[in-house]
Amino acid sequence: MPTRPFKDRLRAFLDPRPARWRTVIVLGIVLGYGDGYVLVALTGAAGAIERTNHPFSSWLEESAFLVPLFILAELLVLRRIRRRSGPVLRSGKAVLGTALLIAVAGTVTGFVGVAVSAALDYRLQTQLIEFSSRFGDQNGDPLITAGSTAARGNCNSMVCNEERLSLASDARGVAISAPILLGVNVVLVGWVLAGFGGRLGAPAGRRATTTIAVPTSSTEKV
Repeated sequence: MPTRPFKDRLRAFLDPRPARWRTVIVLGIVLGYGDGYVLVALTGAAGAIERTNHPFSSWLEESAFLVPLFILAELLVLRRIRRRSGPVLRSGKAVLGTALLIAVAGTVTGFVGVAVSAALDYRLQTQLIEFSSRFGDQNGDPLITAGSTAARGNCNSMVCNEERLSLASDARGVAISAPILLGVNVVLVGWVLAGFGGRLGAPAGRRATTTIAVPTSSTEKV
């Protein structure tokens, strides 16, 4: 069975129909920076202290990294819609369904970004806990004593207990991000869709109505 060349497959994948590239790019930017704000807010609330010093610059950098991922997620959704319904959305119900699928795909993308960010936070937090355990206070006792204090679960040290608390905090932040991201993305997609007049694709061309002038013959009175 003959296979299509790579260029043809890439061209087919990059086909934005039933939307336009302008709509896809605007949605990617809006969703990327909207979900990036949620990511940075959760990092500031439960993340590593090393990543909370410059929230505005972190928001700009991390959101810029997320934008291509959101555009990729949109293209995957549009490709699926194109295979099922064709290159043109012919009803408002189809437009609404496509917009909701884009919002859901954006939520999955944002959730993955939050999970990766939380994993990085947990790694930095555990490094800080282990580093702090090597130093002592003014009395010469370690700041986080190991091996003597019973803690929850299978932990038998304050180091292990602190790491478990950090993990629980990061996991809680990831869990609450899902409904927040879904609500934010539905609102943002609806806002962009309204800005484009309720259309994802190009507006249908208006049919030119041509008027045919019927000549009237004037009768001369004799």
